[in-house]
Amino acid sequence: MIASRASVVGIGTDIGGSVRIPAHFSGTYALKPTSRRLSLKGFRPSVPGQDAVPGVAGVMANTVNDIILVLRELWTKQCWDADHDLIPLSLDTTECANDGKLVVGYYLDDGVAAASPPCRRAVLETVEALRAAGHTVVEFKPPSMVDAIALYYQLMTADGSDTISEQLKGEIYEDYSSTLIATVNQPQWLKNIVAGIAKYLLKDPVAARLTLATGKRSIQDLWQVQYKKKAYRQEFFDAWQAHGNRFDVVLSPAHALPAVPHGSFKKISFACSYTMLYNLLDLPAGVVPVTAVDPNNDQRNSKPKGVLEARLRQQYNADKMAGLPIGVQIAGLPMEDETVLRAMRQISDLMQFNHRPPTAPKAKSV
Repeated sequence: MIASRASVVGIGTDIGGSVRIPAHFSGTYALKPTSRRLSLKGFRPSVPGQDAVPGVAGVMANTVNDIILVLRELWTKQCWDADHDLIPLSLDTTECANDGKLVVGYYLDDGVAAASPPCRRAVLETVEALRAAGHTVVEFKPPSMVDAIALYYQLMTADGSDTISEQLKGEIYEDYSSTLIATVNQPQWLKNIVAGIAKYLLKDPVAARLTLATGKRSIQDLWQVQYKKKAYRQEFFDAWQAHGNRFDVVLSPAHALPAVPHGSFKKISFACSYTMLYNLLDLPAGVVPVTAVDPNNDQRNSKPKGVLEARLRQQYNADKMAGLPIGVQIAGLPMEDETVLRAMRQISDLMQFNHRPPTAPKAKSV
């Protein structure tokens, strides 16, 4: 509705990309803030009580300035008085409007879900535009990305999906939920067999690792995973600052694919790894549209490197997806949401992406 200009802004929840991925798919803008900056009071969480991977409220709109306007009105004393879980930080409008040069890190592939040609091209074109404008841009290699996404799944499914099953009690599961719940509750011996086939026969160690990541855990095991998450967070921040110049933001694909056909998302849920990472790390992250699928430049001819990439290839067709918008993701350090908004605004100004909203189908004559 936002993309078609039927709504000016929207607020949604994001625990793995549910604000950012729709923005990427539809050519709109979104920000997932640092947790506890935007109130969740009155929201119904999908997994209440699960705090190791914080779900947050985020803003979606057709411009960065609209997001800034909404946050200016929501990050106020009235909101903090109504929700004492919030961190009382007002919007730093000076930083949002800062036109100073940025130090930007970037990566094209997270090692989990191989980005499709237009999603890689979107990052590279943004890198070129930033460099031409005088910003410092350095390639960044985030550490142990497969470990990070495995940690995400371990934490999110530690209860065996019992909580989300209870939330959906009495309802007909849509495909993604039914697949998730069934997969999590597969017996361990079956997961071991599937993981062995993936690793040794299909030569895909990433698929094997993620297969074994889901499932119910004891409280002791859960605490150990939470401790590993804390260690990984420090490892990530150490890498972020290991380039002499500390990055202001890090640029990456927002998703491995452009918008996919209805009903196919359940087959490629692992492709949300680009957004899941910043939920695990609790970092602010936004999405800005920068280009569109171009069949002349975005064909894929090389062979897939594993079973997961092959599954992604099945959902990608440059000819059928021609013209679909492609966004990039911009992530920042904790509580530096305004620096992310600043980078989003500067990238938007540089890329000048103008996506025509979809038109309503013509009414059939009776």
